[in-house]
Amino acid sequence: MDGADEVGVPRAGSRLAVMSQRDGASFEATVQSWDLSDTGLVVRAVMTVSAEAVVLLADGQVWVSRTAGGDRGVTIFAGVAQPVDSTTLEVTGVVALVREQRRRAPRTATPAGVSVSSTDRIRQMRAIDLSRGGVRVALGADSELHVGEHVKLDVQLEDGATVTASGEVTRVDERAGQAVVQFDDLPTATGARIDRFVLLRLTGGR
Repeated sequence: MDGADEVGVPRAGSRLAVMSQRDGASFEATVQSWDLSDTGLVVRAVMTVSAEAVVLLADGQVWVSRTAGGDRGVTIFAGVAQPVDSTTLEVTGVVALVREQRRRAPRTATPAGVSVSSTDRIRQMRAIDLSRGGVRVALGADSELHVGEHVKLDVQLEDGATVTASGEVTRVDERAGQAVVQFDDLPTATGARIDRFVLLRLTGGR
């Protein structure tokens, strides 16, 4: 994380990401203060954001994510954003709603259909899990993949949206019948769409 004390509470100046639950609009934020309740279950965070973020997120439900340094993962909480002034939001919500160890982005299980294209053919597969970092797919008799292969993917999300990305096959487990494709750098809008889909599934649409 960009600065945290010994119990993992972000220090003033640490960076966060704030995303609208309504439409997936995402903004960078900087911690002013981060206070936990006596039970440690509720957090009240005051953060500096852009004037645009205050206008678009005010009085709405949001997700706040903070990424740990190294491989310590990402923690996300959901709350309601209240404007303090033109560039300050206060968000109060349940802490550690989602926690992923050793990952920089949350993932969710999903049976989404995946069209995998390479230079010679198109293969129809089924996703096992998905994050903005990549997708794990189930292999079939006619859908083999090879480590190092570069592919284009169209992922049909269950909310009706289709996400298009390119990536590299980084792992193939023939015994388990699975392969992992790591996405290349995603456009901001594509990454936000995946994040919103993942978080809605993980939090039951809260």
